[in-house]
Amino acid sequence: MDLSKPSLIFGVTWGIVLCLSVLIETNLSTAFGIKVYVLALGSIAIFYLASALSVIFVTTRQADPRWPVPALADQIVLSRFMFLLFIGWAAGFAVTIAYSGGIPLYWRFIGDSRNYIDFGMPTVSGLLNMMRCFIVAGVVALLVLGSARRRDLLIGGICLASAFAEISRGSIIAVVLHGAAMYVFLRPIQPRQLFVGLFVLWAGLFAFEWIGNNRTLGYEADFGSVLGGRFEEGGIFSQFIWTFIYITSPFNNLAYALSQNYIPTMVPYYTLQPLVPTAIRNLLFTPGDYPIELLNEAFNATTAYSPLLADFGMEVAMLVFAFIAMVISFSYTAAKRGSLFNILCYPPIFTSVVLSFFYSYFFALPVVLYPVLVWTFMAYRRRTFSRVLNRGHA
Repeated sequence: MDLSKPSLIFGVTWGIVLCLSVLIETNLSTAFGIKVYVLALGSIAIFYLASALSVIFVTTRQADPRWPVPALADQIVLSRFMFLLFIGWAAGFAVTIAYSGGIPLYWRFIGDSRNYIDFGMPTVSGLLNMMRCFIVAGVVALLVLGSARRRDLLIGGICLASAFAEISRGSIIAVVLHGAAMYVFLRPIQPRQLFVGLFVLWAGLFAFEWIGNNRTLGYEADFGSVLGGRFEEGGIFSQFIWTFIYITSPFNNLAYALSQNYIPTMVPYYTLQPLVPTAIRNLLFTPGDYPIELLNEAFNATTAYSPLLADFGMEVAMLVFAFIAMVISFSYTAAKRGSLFNILCYPPIFTSVVLSFFYSYFFALPVVLYPVLVWTFMAYRRRTFSRVLNRGHA
């Protein structure tokens, strides 16, 4: 069973989120008009169409496209590159800790009121997170392929632990999804493994709830009463309040925005904001200016469509999304047919598609720059192989 196909991931994710948002009503729910269904179901259809076209037009070939395993030499070079990248990341992370005056997990233990928002350096932290995600994805790939060494496992474990030490759900989710991407891409999932996956998902949801309740000292907000209904009655629903809010609030905000009479500016003001480094973003754009009108500003997550809708309107937004789906599908098909560059570019694609119901990571700076990091590895690989060949001729 191939669970790595972007069209399948998008369809399942958006289908589940849409159903939960519609079927389970809370105090934060709103009416879903026809536009929401056209946008959601139309986007799923667009992704499947893009996937079908990519199979026809991508020309890269491999003997067995179901099992695109990088050569052993590539795996060895990847291990060396990750170690060099880890040294750079570790130095940058140490500087970040010094700049922030500590790390959130330590603050939490000593009773300091600071939290994850007070940790990090503008732009630099995003790039360090990109490097960390690349390392974790690479370690998982080597682990699946059976060539991971102790050093690889050590640096991967340190990177994963550092994300948890930040007590930032965003950092943890990004690292975990990048690793999961390589796992599902390189290893066909058997039916029995789905049960293990469900258990891991269950444990992950409890961890998500714990982080939400403990990332800030003295946190006592009662969101169960905010949601109302079954969420304040106790039982199983009350155990997943944070999860439900994060999953359903983007679609409710989208539905509310589509019900309003808004006029698109036809200028990519909101679409391009994630591409601008945070160090200068507030100088160019209005801080806290959401792309669409929110149902409740306390829950400000929106889907990947929100900036596109604000800038271009629904019709053009769907055309832009169709282009994104084509790029993703063509890259995925090339990866499945053995393109090493596209294999290594898959993790941020997987992550962006999984989280597209929540935010537009397609245009986030670390995602856009990720191929540059992969290109750097490819250059390092060519140089390494060239040195080996020259040595052999000497």
